Amino acid sequence: MEIFVDFGLFEILVAAGLARAAGRLYASRLAAGGLLLASVAIPAALIILGSSELTRWLAAGALATALVNAAFIVTVLRRPPVERQP
Repeated sequence: MEIFVDFGLFEILVAAGLARAAGRLYASRLAAGGLLLASVAIPAALIILGSSELTRWLAAGALATALVNAAFIVTVLRRPPVERQP
């Protein structure tokens, strides 16, 4: 039980901070490419290095999700940059 009721204010602030951090990370094409490569390479490595069948199936699910996300991010990164307002 919470000591005081905050109506999710802290959760909203954390989500807004993470969104801002992700925006700054993906503003750099080099950082975006590195994160994109890591998000696909790590599940692929887990499929190869997994010791049990369950681990490999979970890694395959993670890889499928990462590939869908990567396709979307690559599409967004290929668009011309939009000027930000201060």
